[in-house]
Amino acid sequence: MSKRQGLASKLFAVLGGAGLAIGICATRASAQAKIPPPWTNANFDNRYICSVSSDANQFTGVMKINPSGTGVYTAGTLNASLSPFATFNNAATPPANFCSYALNTRASGYAVGSKGIGTDVLSWTFTAGNAACPPSFVMSDTFVIRNNITANKTVPRTDFTSNNFLGQHASTVAPQDPGYGQCLK
Repeated sequence: MSKRQGLASKLFAVLGGAGLAIGICATRASAQAKIPPPWTNANFDNRYICSVSSDANQFTGVMKINPSGTGVYTAGTLNASLSPFATFNNAATPPANFCSYALNTRASGYAVGSKGIGTDVLSWTFTAGNAACPPSFVMSDTFVIRNNITANKTVPRTDFTSNNFLGQHASTVAPQDPGYGQCLK
């Protein structure tokens, strides 16, 4: 066998192996990219922890929400920075610089469209923190269900935007302060 024939056969073997690997990877990638049509409220179920920031990243919060998979929430909490409502005090104990809220489940709910885009209304009631925290407010959000469902057909991650994060749509502090974040299971 000549050197050229040996080199050609090695090149053919390498290219054949690479083609096989690409074929296997492409099959897996296309299988993962399939969207389970249609999306429903049932895909947004169980507990999510959400990190939320304002558009200018001045206001932050952490939400724990429990969607039921039927369009209603069964529970929820929100711990937010005091900064949209009063001046942060370096000398104060940590709870004095935060506002804690419970989700009013009777006044809150969500709907997921068939393409995985959802909307919700979250009604929050003050439970603890600084006296400058508002007694209640309502947030309205739009969220996107990510295309990575679990074996029980729920989604471990969503991304969202808040039309009026911390109810700041009519505030003198921020005339409109949209927020954004991610929720993880």
